[in-house]
Amino acid sequence: MNLEIFILLNNLFILIRVASSYNNLGGIYDNKEEYDKVIEYYEKSLKILQDKLGSDHIDIAASYNNLGLEKSLKIYLNKLEPDDIAVTVSYNCLGFVYENKAKTILRLNNQRGIHIVPFWALIQYHEYVCHIIETMYFISHKLLVQDLLKSFVEY
Repeated sequence: MNLEIFILLNNLFILIRVASSYNNLGGIYDNKEEYDKVIEYYEKSLKILQDKLGSDHIDIAASYNNLGLEKSLKIYLNKLEPDDIAVTVSYNCLGFVYENKAKTILRLNNQRGIHIVPFWALIQYHEYVCHIIETMYFISHKLLVQDLLKSFVEY
């Protein structure tokens, strides 16, 4: 029985390492700006993790984040406190996704000689930025209050 558990855990560990390697390859291709490869490798990583951990496991949220999928934020909000740093990072990543969408649309429109600003994308991006700032303000305020209370109790 122990050998079977060992084999199962070892196989799971190996598959998680493969998923991690696919994720790392996605990051490398992201730095090279080869976005088709980025998506390909991030999706391979996500598929393995979904198959082994389930689609709403907290460890999969980072994979959703890498793909710019809002499901990451939903998982973090369901599993963590709203002021957890992972939630803020997820908002930040999604903000970058919306910013990049807006920039891509602007660049494509400029190439076509169309000078229309995609206001919907800019609005979504700035709404996320506002939410991130508000969240960070709340976190820093909460930490400050905790530090003050701790100092008061120690005094």
